[in-house]
Amino acid sequence: FCRLWLGSCISRHERCRKKTNQSVPTRLIDIGEAGPRLRLAEEVASHTKYVTLSHCWGKLKFPTLTSASLDKFRKTIPAESLPKTFQDAITIARDLGFTYLWIDSLCIIQDSREDWERESVLMSQVYASAMLNIAATDAKDASVGCFHKREKNWRCRVLDSEQRRPYDCYPSTALDLPYNPLGHRAWVLQERYLSPRVLHFAANQVFWECREHSVCEIYPIEYLNWTDLEKMPQIGLSYWRKLVQLYSARMLTQVTDKLVAISGLAVQVQEETMYEYVAGLWREQIEDHLLWYVPDQVRRVRNRNVPYTAPTWSWASLDSQIRFALSDRDWFGWADGAERCIDVVDARIQLGMTGLFGSVTGGSLRARCKHFYRA
Repeated sequence: FCRLWLGSCISRHERCRKKTNQSVPTRLIDIGEAGPRLRLAEEVASHTKYVTLSHCWGKLKFPTLTSASLDKFRKTIPAESLPKTFQDAITIARDLGFTYLWIDSLCIIQDSREDWERESVLMSQVYASAMLNIAATDAKDASVGCFHKREKNWRCRVLDSEQRRPYDCYPSTALDLPYNPLGHRAWVLQERYLSPRVLHFAANQVFWECREHSVCEIYPIEYLNWTDLEKMPQIGLSYWRKLVQLYSARMLTQVTDKLVAISGLAVQVQEETMYEYVAGLWREQIEDHLLWYVPDQVRRVRNRNVPYTAPTWSWASLDSQIRFALSDRDWFGWADGAERCIDVVDARIQLGMTGLFGSVTGGSLRARCKHFYRA
């Protein structure tokens, strides 16, 4: 199925073939016959095709790229020392005909803040330029792997007495793309939506997702509509609030990555609209984007004692799920008659080391508002 889906997508899907600013990551893992080893961008062709991996780190300790291991990994990466998810990803990529793989912990120097700041803002480009993203959707950490023992009672076979042929029957939930545990990771949101193609390795089957097609092993040809956010070739402001709502419900290991981990999607919005980005909000619609709140069902902010991530008027200042009061405005128009009683005169931010769409170190906002008096 996987080879069929990939081949069909590459040869037939026009939207999936469209790529702009395609580039090769700073480092790639060569998974050829000589065994895995790290290769630098200048050592491979500029049009090199590669695969990425989305996975949960968990608390498992496993080999990572460090300043000390850089030279060693350029010679060889001991495959037997890698966690099962990484080994499975290498097997999958090889079986699909790929020679290069990108894994965050093996391609970004983990003990170098300078390398992290440089590579973190390029990560969205890494996923967008990849041929395929392998998602270890049902693995809680890197030791679990991509392949799972499937439930025996997951399906049943029914005999059609008239046509005298058997039919496989499945529970309705079998068509739902599993959310846990990978879906809890905030970084994975942009990894999923920026990748042109994703193979989700779930508990009982494999799901395929690209810009034109969503299928699984049960329905390998027919279109499925289980995508929680439609994958469009352009993601404009009408999608931004929904993206942020999905994103804010997810977890970050490092809270200071709050803006960095969604920066790739912000870049896409900016390229589509040419609007000004201000710490998770858009200047041209900032009055609407200030109308965010913590839902009642979210009983408390996850952690109030967190490092600075954004000005308090930005949703990114909280480690909590949020919603926008006008989140359905673009779809239903029921807020079109509302009168705006605030005008933001000026909004400024101080950028961190990760650039315009990354972390910020400060910010200010000046607004002009109407006065309301109660008799």
